Amino acid sequence: MQHLLAGLGMTLLLVGSASAAAAADLRAYTENFPPFNYLQEQQESGISVELLRMVAQRANLDIQMSFLPWQRAVNENAMDANSILFTTVRTPQRENTYRWVGPIDACDIALIKLKKRQDIQIGKLEDAFRYTVGIPTAGADFETLSRLGFPAGQLRRAPPSASVIRMLYAERFDLASGILLSYAYQARQVGLPAGELVSVYPLQKGSGCYFAFNSRVDPELFRRFETAFKELERDGAILQLRRHYLND
Repeated sequence: MQHLLAGLGMTLLLVGSASAAAAADLRAYTENFPPFNYLQEQQESGISVELLRMVAQRANLDIQMSFLPWQRAVNENAMDANSILFTTVRTPQRENTYRWVGPIDACDIALIKLKKRQDIQIGKLEDAFRYTVGIPTAGADFETLSRLGFPAGQLRRAPPSASVIRMLYAERFDLASGILLSYAYQARQVGLPAGELVSVYPLQKGSGCYFAFNSRVDPELFRRFETAFKELERDGAILQLRRHYLND
C-alpha cells in the first residue's frame, strides 16, 4: 500500500480533545487508502477509521490518529511502542513484526460482476477464461491474469480517459478483477449503485487487512482494544459496517 498523502501529514484525535493528544492511550498511523482510510474534505473517513472509532468508544481508549505517507507511518509506528499501523495487510513476512487485531476485511482479489449478469457462471478458474475482463491501463493486472492462464484477447485495458468501474457498469466487458470494497467505493464516487457489484470467483486469497500494533505495546492497552474488537465482531457490528460500504 504505497498510496501517499501530499504534504507533511495530518493529525486527528478520535476520542478526547486536541489538548489531550499528547496523553492519548494509543497513536494510530495511517495513509490515504480508500475505502479503508482516507481524508474527504479534510475529514477522516473509511471503514477502518469508523471501526477504530467504534473500538475506541467501546474500550474507552483515547486514540490519536495521523495521516502520513505510508513509509513515514511505518517508521513512526516502529518508534512508538503504544501505536497502531493501519490498514495493514497481514503477510508471513510481517507476522512477527506486529501484534494483530482483525481482520477488518479479507482483502481478497476476486473477479467481480454485476448482479444482473446471471449469465456469468464460474465454478472453476477455467470457466472464467471465456469472459472478458476489464483491467486498468497501468498496474500488474495484465501480467497477473496472464500468469493464471487468461487468454490475452480476453483482457481489456480501460483507456486513460475512462475507468474500469464505469466500463463494467456499461457492460463493455463482463468482469473486473480487484478488491470488492475498493470497487464499491469507486462506484459510489461516480454515482453508480455499489450494491450491484458481487464477487463471483476468488483469484487470490488475501491474508486479511488488520490493525497492526507495535510488538512492544502495553499488554493491557492491547487487551482492551482486542476485546472491544471481538465484541463488535460477535455483535455483528463489523459485518454491518462492511455491508454499509458495499451497498448504497
